[in-house]
Amino acid sequence: MEPDRGLLRAEGVVDVGGAPVRVRLLAALEADGAPKVFLRLRRAAVNGLPLGPALLQDLERRVNPLVDLRGWPVAFPIRATQVTDRHVVVSSQEDLSKPCVFCLPAP
Repeated sequence: MEPDRGLLRAEGVVDVGGAPVRVRLLAALEADGAPKVFLRLRRAAVNGLPLGPALLQDLERRVNPLVDLRGWPVAFPIRATQVTDRHVVVSSQEDLSKPCVFCLPAP
């Protein structure tokens, strides 16, 4: 898995009934204020054949929520996600351009 212009790109081979199958995915991370992060597939292909919207939605239903913090002692709301070249940022702040004071690195 690697970042790709704010999205996540993944490629690999999975075993399906004993046969190797090449899978490629392009996905976004989404937050809606719940203590969860969702994977939203933009594109997916199996052995080079693109999957249609119905199959993408079925795959999303199977893996989501990707992250679920409801069982944590403090289940804070997740309002924003961002994929950078080096990090995946998950925040309870809506505006990631204005980080909290205690989140900033020391001067």
